[in-house]
Parts: sequence; C-alpha cells; structure tokens
Amino acid sequence: ARGINRSLKKLNWNEFYYINSYNYHFPILHRFLKGNTLGKVYHCVDPIVKSYTKKHGIKNERNAVLNSDKVISTAPSLQQKWERINESYLVPNAVDFKHFDRPLKSIKRIRSLGRNVIGYFGNIERRTDFKLLEETFRRHDEWQLVLAGPVEEKYVPASFKELTNVHFTGKY
Repeated sequence: ARGINRSLKKLNWNEFYYINSYNYHFPILHRFLKGNTLGKVYHCVDPIVKSYTKKHGIKNERNAVLNSDKVISTAPSLQQKWERINESYLVPNAVDFKHFDRPLKSIKRIRSLGRNVIGYFGNIERRTDFKLLEETFRRHDEWQLVLAGPVEEKYVPASFKELTNVHFTGKY
C-alpha cells in the first residue's frame, strides 16, 4: 500500500478505480490507499485449485468479492459463483486478432514439415492435458503441434518433449 500511495502521490492521482486482478491474498488493500476510490472491481481469472492456495485463498477471495463493487470473471462458472454475492459480469479471455494474424518466424520452418500444423498460443502449464496431447500426436505423426508461449517446465512430461512432431517456440 505504501508503494502504491507513493505512486499515486507522484502522479497526483487523487481519484482512481481500484482493480484487484486475481490477487486474493490482499482482499482489503484498497482500504489502505489514500485518495478517493471511485469504484472497486475484483477480477476473477481462475478457480482456486492448488492445495497451498486453498488454505487461505478461498476465504480471502470471498472477502475480496465482498469488498468490491463489481466482479469480472473470465469463465461462466466463476461468474455464476460470484453473482450470488455481488454484481458480476462475464468477460471471457479474448485475443487481439491482428496481433496474432502474422505468422511467427519459427513456424515457417515447421510448416515445411507438412500441411497439418495445429497451433496453441498461451501458457503451457498444469492445465494442459499432456496425456491427451501425447497420445494424439503419437497416433498422428503426420500432424505437427506448435506450442507458442511460456512453458512451466515442471508440468511438461519428458516423453511429451521427445515427440518429433511437437514444437515449442518459446515465449512470444
């Protein structure tokens, strides 16, 4: 809060909207900010699923929702969960199509391998069904899978990385 207050003072912002984007560990941070808070929004991005975050996260997130004027959720199930407690809106994840309409340089090399290129752009992490992908791309070695985005290595099985028709381009 001290750091945010210093920035608010430096920018001469006396009025602002407070948006808590999925930082449920600080459900009442806005109470410590100096100035006139014009509105408070909690941005719910994902369900809390990991055991470590469940310990305090479920209670804290509910507190963040209760201390907000509105809730924006990225999934219908989250929006329905919070609409019982607070004014809630669904704003699904989206993409700037023009930004992604141009092919990446690394994909040109992969395209030369064949016509059946399947791509994914985003985080490659725990929610990726690597078992399903591995089985699919073992059965269809004529297909090329291009995964573009940051990789959380600890979730990617070594056997999946070894597939010759699976390609990681790295962080976009």
